[in-house]
Parts: sequence; structure tokens; C-alpha cells
Amino acid sequence: MISTATDVINLGVGAPDIDTPAIAAQAAMDAIVAGHTKYAGSRGILPLRERIAERFAVDKGFTVSPDDVLVSAGAKLTLFCILSALAEPGGNVVFATPHYGGYPHIIRRAGLEGRPVQTFAADQYTLNPARIEAALDKNTVAVIINTPANPTGAMYDADLLQAIVDTITTRSRAVIVSDEIYSAFAYDGDAPSLGAIAPPDRVIVTDGVSKAYGMSGWRIGYAAGPRSVIEAAGAVNSQLTNCASSISQHAATAALTLSPVDTADVPRHRRLRDEAYAQASALPGVRAVRPRGGIYQSIQLSQAQIGTLRSAGFTVAGELLRRGGVKLPQDSTFGTPGLLRVTFSVPIPTLHEGMSRLARVLDEIS
Repeated sequence: MISTATDVINLGVGAPDIDTPAIAAQAAMDAIVAGHTKYAGSRGILPLRERIAERFAVDKGFTVSPDDVLVSAGAKLTLFCILSALAEPGGNVVFATPHYGGYPHIIRRAGLEGRPVQTFAADQYTLNPARIEAALDKNTVAVIINTPANPTGAMYDADLLQAIVDTITTRSRAVIVSDEIYSAFAYDGDAPSLGAIAPPDRVIVTDGVSKAYGMSGWRIGYAAGPRSVIEAAGAVNSQLTNCASSISQHAATAALTLSPVDTADVPRHRRLRDEAYAQASALPGVRAVRPRGGIYQSIQLSQAQIGTLRSAGFTVAGELLRRGGVKLPQDSTFGTPGLLRVTFSVPIPTLHEGMSRLARVLDEIS
């Protein structure tokens, strides 16, 4: 099958199939009418920072002051501001791979060296303390822990997080940066927050409204942690964007009155997770690990499948699009050749059709 432009199933979107809460949309309109359309300060409006601190306490067990919170134009920019505040000559950042595709670029643009540490399907794609310790040195300024993880759905339990914290805090001076943007999408128990486990002076938690609240286009991300780092990150944010959109900040303030678990519709996403895993596990020749959280199913192709798909002169994703009409991110995005990331937060018919097309292509090349 050779696809056409009008016959493409997109399973590559990096956002959930969730609408912006009505209360947030109304707050945005109210803000416009009220004239809240001016600069809003480089660290975010106080009502939003207060609401973030409240949510962190309730949802994560992480107690912070509003003065310990930074708001920026999306979680990606927030992470960049944090890493820029931590950066120093020769500094490096440790993170797991497969990884969110933005990490290497954000780290490099902050003037730091990225140190990816390989994780494996046999370990449910989680980092272990020994591998982290081997990557640490005197120049490590940060270790990024993404739980639940993009693209693998790996979710760390509290005991493993405690062991990781102990390793980092005793073997380095690094700050732990916990990327918890998918924390509401937890299917096998709650996702523990490093904010409730790590020493307060050694942890920064990042999150945002893009995923759990269906507000990716509103561009509001945030972080909380040691005030000195937050203040320095706010100075970086000021020079880059001045501030996040004032209108979006009012919308986010309203959205955060709602529980992220409720807005994320976890029961529906659990059913989608189960369906995606069942279909991925049935694909010929691949390795699929059941995601414990997030909105993605990872699929690891075999070396033979990678070679066959690339033999036509296309990338793996390009050949899957050409042969099957299924749009996925490039496998190189995640630092692991042949790793496919399927977004299961889509309507069931879309998921079924996309996975059926993948199955046909893999059957053809087996």
C-alpha cells in the first residue's frame, strides 16, 4: 500500500486528545474584557503562582511558596530557563534514553553537555542508580528524571526514586530536575513526585497545563524549587520572552482549580493504553513494553526490520508513512534507532486503523 496525502493516520501528535476546560476558556475571555493584556512579570502573575503552589501540595506532596515558582511559555521553555540558571562552563546534564526529543537540544542551547544513559525494555525503561552513578562527575549540574516518561511510559515507584535520590545527593552536587508533565496520566497507581522525596534544596519540579488540561497551545509551563535557582531562571525568562501570555496565565489559573486527574480522563486513557499495548504486542518481530503512564506506546523494531525499512532510502518513519499511511515521529528523535512512539490518546477507530496499518507493513517485510 502506498499512502496518499488524504489517507494518513496521524499517531505522532505529542499532545492528548483533551479539550481545554470551559472554565479556562471563559477566564481567558474575561481577562481580555478586563484589560489583563499587558506585561505580567517575568516569573508569572501571583494568583497563578499561588494556584500552582496549592496544586503541587495537593497533587505531589511538594510544599513550596509562590515565591519559589516560575511560570514560562510552556514546560519546554521553563526547562531551558532552569538549565540556563544552573549552567556553568564544562557542565553536563544526565538523562535517560530513550528520551523526550527536546532534551538534547535544550541542554545544548543552555551551554551544557548532554549525557544520555541507556535504559532497557527489561527494566521497563527506568534508570537504575548504578547507571546514574557511572554517568556522574564533578561537572554534573543536573540529572533529569522524566516520570511518567516520554516516549516509553516508564513510571518510577517511590522506592526506586528514593534510591536514585540517595545516589545523586551523595555522589554529586547535581540538582535533580523532575519532569512531571505527564504525572496525571498514571495507570498503575499514582505517579510519585520527586518533590516529596528529594531534599528541597536539591530538587526542581517542572509541569504545565499542556497535557493534563488539554492546553498545549496556551503555552503555560512552570517549575518550583530552590528560590535562588528560580530567581535566576526568571531572569533568563525575562530576557527571552519577558513573560508568558497574560491571557493564558489567567486561563491556567482557572484551569488549576480542577484536579488534573479529572481533566486528564484517566479511566478513558487507561482503556486506550490497554488497547494500544495489546495491539503493539501482537505486531510481528517487535518488542513492546506496557506503559505505566503517559500517552504513548513505544514499539522497538528489530534490527532486521530497521534495515529493511531503511533500504528503500527513506527514514524508518518515512517508509512507514509511504507504505502504510501512518505518521509517526522519526525514531532518531528519541535517541534509540527503531523506537516508534505511538500516541494512543486518539479516538479508538483512529488507533485501531493506525495499528492495523503498522501490522500490515511489518507483515509485508517479515
